[in-house]
Amino acid sequence: MAARLMHRWCWLYRTVSSLGHQAGPLSQAPWSKRPPFALRTTYNLSQVADRFSVKELESKTPEKPPRWEDLIMVSSSMEELLAPEHLHDISGNQAALLITRLSHLASQLKLDHKAILKDKRFQQLGFCLMQEIWLALINLLKSLYFLGVSPQQKELCSAELELRWRLRGLSYRRLASLAASLAACVPREKPHELLTELLAQLEMRWAEIEDAQTIALLMAKQEYLSPQLRERLEDKSLELAAHFSPEDIRRLAVVLAQQNLRSLPLLRAISYHFVQKHFAVKPDILLDLAFAFGKLNFHQTQMFQKICSDLLPHVPELPPTDVVRCVKSFSYLKWLNLPFFEASYFIHNSKKFTLSQLVNLLISYARLNFQPSNKEDFYTKSHHILDGQLGSLNPSLLIDLVWSLCVLQQAEASEDGFRGRGGIQVSVWIACAEPPFVGSGFPLSLFPKPGQLTAKDSPQWLEMFPAWVAFLLWEFPNFSSRSKDLLGRFMMERRHLQTAGFVVVEVPYHEWFNLNTEWKKTQYLKDKMQKALATDLAG
Repeated sequence: MAARLMHRWCWLYRTVSSLGHQAGPLSQAPWSKRPPFALRTTYNLSQVADRFSVKELESKTPEKPPRWEDLIMVSSSMEELLAPEHLHDISGNQAALLITRLSHLASQLKLDHKAILKDKRFQQLGFCLMQEIWLALINLLKSLYFLGVSPQQKELCSAELELRWRLRGLSYRRLASLAASLAACVPREKPHELLTELLAQLEMRWAEIEDAQTIALLMAKQEYLSPQLRERLEDKSLELAAHFSPEDIRRLAVVLAQQNLRSLPLLRAISYHFVQKHFAVKPDILLDLAFAFGKLNFHQTQMFQKICSDLLPHVPELPPTDVVRCVKSFSYLKWLNLPFFEASYFIHNSKKFTLSQLVNLLISYARLNFQPSNKEDFYTKSHHILDGQLGSLNPSLLIDLVWSLCVLQQAEASEDGFRGRGGIQVSVWIACAEPPFVGSGFPLSLFPKPGQLTAKDSPQWLEMFPAWVAFLLWEFPNFSSRSKDLLGRFMMERRHLQTAGFVVVEVPYHEWFNLNTEWKKTQYLKDKMQKALATDLAG
């Protein structure tokens, strides 16, 4: 029994020692300093229990996984080597290592080479490897072009030749990326063999286009594309439009605006699918869409309503530049959204506005003849910024400002500033009947004399016309979008004629087009004249 106990104790001691020599300093002390055997045994057994609990806790903590390369090198079979966890998200260098190890195993284990080549996992490795090689080659060429390396230099010629051999293996997206980079570096008037071959490949393989980014990339280089490829790009855009994300729609719309490509079918498609997306869209995307549709003068009411409803909660956080840019875009579209156009943002942030930003805001308001509900505070703060700064405006912007303040009937407050810039002939662009400039001391010498006007858009002196009735035919472009409110410049035109003493007879298109016989049209004009004369006599 004692022998058996001694044997078990020795085994237990060896076990403890094998756990990293975890016996405490007492067990490692010299024999002369150790306690008696019984005490030693009791002490070590209790320590062993503690140490096993520590070991159990340590086993629960995750150990550092072995390196990927080590796992590859110790794989002993094809199935183990090509396990899914080994093939997930690997680089070209890792794919090369796998192929090298696989060839070594094929030699050792006498594996069937034809079966390996047909294996989809091996084909995936080859794809990863070639992608890495192509990417390195494309990046090399882009860098050489960017640095302006001479086309005759040996290194550049070799890289171009290598790529031309591999063109058919490149994805369409990489072809488009390389063509765009090359087009930006090579003068268009000089023929370039590689660029010509790239464009031929792009036109031949257009059916491989899969994403909006590639379409936008090529559309941005319109001048290099053939008419056939341009049509194919538009067709592919219409085919993929239902799957475009808001970022894709923004990217495509901005490129269309920059290239001034007003493709109505494509604009209708992307606006329709954008409206159908009911999740929130980031403010920068909304702002870019407003700019693009404004520049292309494309009207889509549901689109504008979604942009405003999604953008309104973010307006307090936006800088003045973005707010003014959006208001300006909508004014070009002749679309008025009252909550968005209200001037409360400017009133609360007027100190952040620059002179140019305020001028653009006033021009936008005047274009739509919009008067904010809190216009007293708005115009007070506006004139405070304008006072003393008009001299810094360039002539064209100053002319636009004069027109805008006349439309908004706020020019009188800035009359002194305009007098200071009289030398630029602001009067050529201002109708002569506006009260702040006629009959209030403004130097009439600045106004051109009757018979001396030669410019196409020069104002006409009303005294030259002997008539006393003025017919104004208002057509569709004279009104705000989806409303019967005249735009600002036409409101001012009517006001000037009335100020000059004319009886104004207004004929809006939406009334005139409903008259389908000559008799109805004649009766309509007679009724309009009688009402206008009666109103004039009563006034």
